[in-house]
Amino acid sequence: MDLSLNGRRAVICGSTQGIGLGSARELALLGADCILMARDGTRLEACARELPRQDGQSHSFCVADFSDPTEVGNAINSVLSQGPVHILINNTGGPAPGPITAAKSGDFSAAFTQHVVNNQTLATAVLPGMKEAGYGRIINVISTSVRIPETGRLDSLIRSIATDSATSEDVIRKRMSAEVPTGRFGKVAEIAALAAFLASPAAAYINGTSIPVDGGRTGSI
Repeated sequence: MDLSLNGRRAVICGSTQGIGLGSARELALLGADCILMARDGTRLEACARELPRQDGQSHSFCVADFSDPTEVGNAINSVLSQGPVHILINNTGGPAPGPITAAKSGDFSAAFTQHVVNNQTLATAVLPGMKEAGYGRIINVISTSVRIPETGRLDSLIRSIATDSATSEDVIRKRMSAEVPTGRFGKVAEIAALAAFLASPAAAYINGTSIPVDGGRTGSI
């Protein structure tokens, strides 16, 4: 099985923690040059420095606040000025946890911008280089509130539910994990492993599909 990403450049969004950082680590292990993208420059620099490196492999980062599509566009153009991008991992933090009835209209606009608008900006920017190179992977990471494996966000959701229901966080955590057939929450590494596989040559014939990594909770194929 050909999993080598040697010579490939990958942009990973939201890559200072959780799924984004986990995906960057897996891509780096397969040989990709990783460009981390998020809004915290200090954390980006530290994360890029800690990624695995092989001979001739280099990692970098670019700062972009995903609440501002113009900033995201400028960031990806800066990356492309250094060479084509072969792999794009669209992974951005979701809206604040809570019932949809409690959300304000601006929350919907912000979420649409953060995910749909920015994903389109990034995809259209990297596509020409992918076509020219004859190699391209665009992987969009989405999730439900329960199966999301980003620990910090899951903890935030549990705290919110516990506060609203006057129930302990341990009770909420056990209740939520019991809804998953495997009896536990997903791990970052489990999501990252799929992202790395999909980015590899071995997954060349997997296109336009949605693959749940949720411990069987989705209950459909």
